Amino acid sequence: VVSTNGHAEFLDLKINGGYGPGDEIKLRGRKSVEIDVIWTADRILTGQVEIICNGKIIGKLDGTASPGEPVSLKIRHKIGESSWISARRMDNSGHRLQTSPVYITLNDAPVRASAEDARYFVKWIDNILFNIATGGSWNQYFSHDLDSVRKRYLTARDIYEKIAVEASKKK
Repeated sequence: VVSTNGHAEFLDLKINGGYGPGDEIKLRGRKSVEIDVIWTADRILTGQVEIICNGKIIGKLDGTASPGEPVSLKIRHKIGESSWISARRMDNSGHRLQTSPVYITLNDAPVRASAEDARYFVKWIDNILFNIATGGSWNQYFSHDLDSVRKRYLTARDIYEKIAVEASKKK
């Protein structure tokens, strides 16, 4: 869970009763999954719990969490394509918490939710490569391992370019 306010709150995401962030669920054929999110807090906090599938909100609930009184959101969602599902907590300031995703592969197909997202990461990596290059503002931090770091970013860039192409063909 990524949090903007330390250890004051937590989101517990479970799919089908046991799968959590970072896990992969393999399905054969279109099936519904049960998604449970529990928001706990060590003080009174108000906001909205959201369940996200492939970048789109598929469930949400406004509530107030406090010690001993969590907010619980439970939905069923039909999986029609390989997907990622995460949970987040929002308030008037924006994102407060976000879980890592649970990945669901349908019939062994890779998750290809968004060409736009993949292109975003290509640009992000291009910016990193620019900044770590000779003369770049981050180059000074890579005194001995720049070549291996650069190779890893180039490999990641190639992966995201491939994802962008595959996701574009899907539409």
